[in-house]
Amino acid sequence: TMKKLLFLLLPVVAIIIDYCTVAGNITSLTPSEVVSGKPFTLPNPDEYERKYPGEDAVYLFYDNVIEHSGGKEEIGFSGLSSKWNYHRVTKYQYLVLNPDAGRWTNMTLNYLPDSMYITVFYPDSTVGRFGSKDFQKVKGDNGKDEYRFPLPRIARGTVVEHGSEITMDGWIAIRWNNDIAFQYSVPCESLYFAFAYPEWWTIQTKKIKPETLAPFIETANVPKKKKIIYYSAKDVPAYKSEPYSPYFKEAGLYVQFQVTELKMGDMYMKPSKGWSEISGHIFKEFFKSQTKKNSLIEGAVDNLIKNADNPLARLDTILSFLYEFELNDDNEDDVNKIFQKK
Repeated sequence: TMKKLLFLLLPVVAIIIDYCTVAGNITSLTPSEVVSGKPFTLPNPDEYERKYPGEDAVYLFYDNVIEHSGGKEEIGFSGLSSKWNYHRVTKYQYLVLNPDAGRWTNMTLNYLPDSMYITVFYPDSTVGRFGSKDFQKVKGDNGKDEYRFPLPRIARGTVVEHGSEITMDGWIAIRWNNDIAFQYSVPCESLYFAFAYPEWWTIQTKKIKPETLAPFIETANVPKKKKIIYYSAKDVPAYKSEPYSPYFKEAGLYVQFQVTELKMGDMYMKPSKGWSEISGHIFKEFFKSQTKKNSLIEGAVDNLIKNADNPLARLDTILSFLYEFELNDDNEDDVNKIFQKK
């Protein structure tokens, strides 16, 4: 019977799953209250205004973790194939110093993540909790949908914490080239970024100027079969974009890396490394049939330039001929036939 068959197959399935190389998630969205297990203590806005004069807000922390998870091998049984997932968890907390600055009292999102929370710690020690249901869908200035939520009762000294989590198909979300900025429009007291990827992938970092590349650390999570690059810093200054200021990558702090090789199930990808490789590929795949010597045209060209005594004269002769060479027979696809008619 079917039950007996399934019972007999269970050990086989278990062996297959155990044999396969699967990189699992290492991150989940958890509010800082839950992580600390302690009541939140409001910071003193006077101290922060003295430390950061003229700032509208200060990030107390900003955490951003991106990871790719899934199986290396293709299992081959329906329902057992390991899915390739892109997973991103972002969590930040900021202190409002100027409640008249709309950037810090209104939230605007391009999309609603899979999971999200907003916790507002008010100066009077009350706490507000909000989520996706509080956002209103509107048309943005560019005509695209946006989700907006004006945070209620924001006053000087309010602390806002926002956390979001998204999971989507990795082959859709994969970005070969990644640029992550580590400086924002306001100071950040504590910064953490991590990129976790299957241990059989390869990545390559690059930089424009040595002093602008963040000194990231490479590590691994062996049980989850993940490699991790991460960067953490304290007291990161704000980056102020001003007229005639240098390009961010020439002066700001960032990390830039490229996924150079990956395999997930039956999918293997190795993107081109540069324009020379891309153009070479295009030439090879698309234009090789068009670049074969055409004896008819070659003979005509030789005849055209036989009396030209230098490269410029030969070029001028060919261009003059092409100027008169009008291809006005739309039904003729064979260049040989058109050339013979002319």
